[in-house]
This record gives sequence, C-alpha cells and structure tokens, in this order.
Amino acid sequence: MVWKVFEALFPSPKSIPAAIAWENDLSIRPVLHSKRTPALLQQATSNLQAKLMIQGFLARDQISGQFDESTRLAVEAFQRSNGLKVDGVVGPLTWAALCYPTLALNTAIAQDHSSDILRLQKILVKEGFLAEISGEFDRATDKALRRFQRYYGLRADGVCGPVTWTMMLGQRLAPQPCLWPWSRLSYQGERIAEQLLIIGAVWAGIRWNPLGIEQEELSLLAALVLAYGLTMVGPFTIEKVLPNSLSRDHHPLLRYAPYVMVGLLWSPILKAVTAALPYYP
Repeated sequence: MVWKVFEALFPSPKSIPAAIAWENDLSIRPVLHSKRTPALLQQATSNLQAKLMIQGFLARDQISGQFDESTRLAVEAFQRSNGLKVDGVVGPLTWAALCYPTLALNTAIAQDHSSDILRLQKILVKEGFLAEISGEFDRATDKALRRFQRYYGLRADGVCGPVTWTMMLGQRLAPQPCLWPWSRLSYQGERIAEQLLIIGAVWAGIRWNPLGIEQEELSLLAALVLAYGLTMVGPFTIEKVLPNSLSRDHHPLLRYAPYVMVGLLWSPILKAVTAALPYYP
C-alpha cells in the first residue's frame, strides 16, 4: 500500500507518457526556419561528420552521411572532452564548440585564429562594447568581451568559449532599450577611469621618487601636466625597456606598476624626447 502511494507521488521516468516526455525535452526539438529542407539536414550531417573526423572523434570509414550510432557515440565523446552535457544531441552549444575555437587574451595568439577574432570584434563593435577593430585579441578586446558577458549574465572571465559564442551568434535576448544607454556609459566610464589611473600612476612616480635621481621640484599642477604628456611616450618607453610588460595578464594591483616607472624616470625620458625632436634655429 505504501509503495503504491510512493509510486503515485513519484512516478519513474518509464511511467511518463511519450507525449509528455516530448513536451518536456527541448534538446530533441529541431530548429525551424524557412530554409530548413531535407537537403540542408543532409548537408549539416555531412558537415558534422567531417568536423568530428578532423578532430579525431570519427574514423574516415565511419562517414555515412547519416546520423547513425557511430556518429552519436562520436558526438558524445566530443561533448565529454569539451565539458558539455553528454547527450548525443548536436544543439547550439555543441555546434559552437565544433565550429569556433576558444579565444582568450593569453591563448588566442598560440594559433592563427585571425578570422574568428575578426568575427568576434565585429560583433562587439556592432553592439557598442568595443571601440574599433584591431584584428588581434588585445586587452581592449578582453575588456569588451567581459562587458558583453557581464551584460548578458554570463561569467565575465574573458574567455570566448561555446557558451559565449552561442550567445553572440543569436541565442539571447535583444538588448533592453532602457538598459542599453547605461551599458554604453559604463563602457566609456571604464575607459576614462583606466586613463585616469595611468595618469595617476605616472604622477605618483614623479611626485615620490625614491631613486635618488636629481630632478627639479615640480608643483602639483606641473606634475599633473607632465604626467598627462608622458602618457604619450610612456607605452613606447615601457615596451623598449621591459618588452611585453604591458601585454601580460598582471594582477590588478600590478597592472599600472610600469607606468609608475615612467614617472620615476621622467627627467631622462623628457630629455631623450626633446633631443629626438627636430631643431629649427
């Protein structure tokens, strides 16, 4: 008696009618659109098998043009190796993992992903998260990607993986008009704040110089003007003295340390810049 009551309250999956199971399982529902034809499905299956073969999950003699058992097992193996839900269903996340590489600040330069980086930057520029297209996964792209992830409720880790690609390529809500201007203001505010931090780091090096270099005392206003001007030559000086120091993924507290060094050496830098300028008697 007790067991029958328990079964009535908590039915096993086998007792759920097929129609209800179909309604609850969104993963097996196909994507419907006006261009969906049997030929398109055949082409997608062939493309899927070709990508699985290239990545070593399917043998050449297993390519049949049909989504058969060997293809399902290959899909499950691919999902397992990429940290996806292992269900053998090729949905948006699995397609994104198959078709697009994982991009990040320190890993995107390891291989040639220029076309994918360009696609990423075009989307970020179009939606107002990035100012311009550089063709490289630089620090500006990293920050723009984090803003995009934060805006759409993703983990803001700066890694463009399957989930972020899926969101970028259309599997998301349209930007809310009431929130969109604030997102743009936040983007501009972050850029201005970073520039002010750079000027402040150079100014701190000018005002508190422990190196013992003979440098004339400057007023507060003069030091600020000098720090603002040194931001034009600071990055070039840093890259020449400390190569790749600006491109490294520093701890936030250490990110502006190289600019403090520019402030410490302001006098030699200013003399070098003055000497390099053309002289007109």
